[in-house]
Amino acid sequence: MPKKDFTFEWGQSLPLEWNVRLVKAGSYTVTILFNKDSDPYSPPVTSSKISLNVAPKLNLNPGNILPVAFGVPAALMGIFGTMNYMRGKKVGLYR
Repeated sequence: MPKKDFTFEWGQSLPLEWNVRLVKAGSYTVTILFNKDSDPYSPPVTSSKISLNVAPKLNLNPGNILPVAFGVPAALMGIFGTMNYMRGKKVGLYR
């Protein structure tokens, strides 16, 4: 794939999309560093600061633990209940 060379004048903007995944709620400041004219030896240029306020998100199933928390006891109850019924039927408790 050929390398694309971008040159921009001061004050010119470049629309970009960024995916940011924040873990904790709070106030964050984002600053982007880049090298002018894609020169790895030039001093970095900084963007203006972007302030982000992240609201807390209520998660009722963190880490998908609810299927395990309800499924394991339900499976054990089913296994032991079936064993108990079969044993009771064998000894004549259930006719």
